Amino acid sequence: DRQINYHLGSAALWSDFEADNGDFSSNDPNGWQWGEPTAGGITAYSGTNAWATVLDGFYGTDEADWQLTSESFTVPNSGTLYFYHYYDFEGSYSLYDGGNVKISTDGGTTYEVITPNSGYDGSISGLDGEQGFGDSIDDWEQVQFDLSGYTGENAIVMWHFGSDYSVNDYYGWYIDNVLVGDPDASYQIDVFDVGSEPQVKKLSLAQNYPNPVKNNTTISFAIPQGSKGAELRIYNVLGQLVKKYTPENKSAGKFDYTWDCTDRNGKNVSNGIYFYRLSTSEKDITKKMILIK
Repeated sequence: DRQINYHLGSAALWSDFEADNGDFSSNDPNGWQWGEPTAGGITAYSGTNAWATVLDGFYGTDEADWQLTSESFTVPNSGTLYFYHYYDFEGSYSLYDGGNVKISTDGGTTYEVITPNSGYDGSISGLDGEQGFGDSIDDWEQVQFDLSGYTGENAIVMWHFGSDYSVNDYYGWYIDNVLVGDPDASYQIDVFDVGSEPQVKKLSLAQNYPNPVKNNTTISFAIPQGSKGAELRIYNVLGQLVKKYTPENKSAGKFDYTWDCTDRNGKNVSNGIYFYRLSTSEKDITKKMILIK
């Protein structure tokens, strides 16, 4: 079993979808569904339940227009939307099916696309060319959206999935652990096994914060017992190694690495896109960040 604890601070919206569906609403019962995933070996990020475009198989629908909406909430100062997701959509070079996140401040009458801090994967055909998440990822990832431009507004968030006119034998989109709060007051405590000796259960790499990066940024990660050769590396868009961090003294546990936007020689690096990769002998996880000084 997993145990996940959160310090919610000034959270305006929070659900791990275990006790109930979080008062979220699906516009199509054949689309977004709440419960226990049972297909493709996919499980909820934490606990048993999550929201998914289909819980028990492929999404299997052409020209889907499936919308999952949150309950209404007031956006707090410095508000940020966080959630974990896993997705498997048709498309790789061309993104045929996929999803994006939208927000409404007029009670759900109209919505506009909001962009995650790390950016979308590209233009999605099934969403009429809107930017969104496409292709697939191999594990759950956390994404963050800056909502500070909506401070004080009564808002509703929508997870919008769309597919094109053919090919639909993919597992779709899963979301879990949704939080809207102040990043200075709300944060996750990493995942541990329940027991007298808490141990990290799963290799995990969080999205760096803040992102975009101006002066420095913190990268949090967790390494489970038994992992070997753990390293965190930062690369530029040319694939050149910029910085390397090797955890010392401990082979497992929770780590926070603060990057000061310098290279291995201590020189400041230029603006642009960077990738950071957590590697062990068993697995690699890579995420993207943007440096804007």
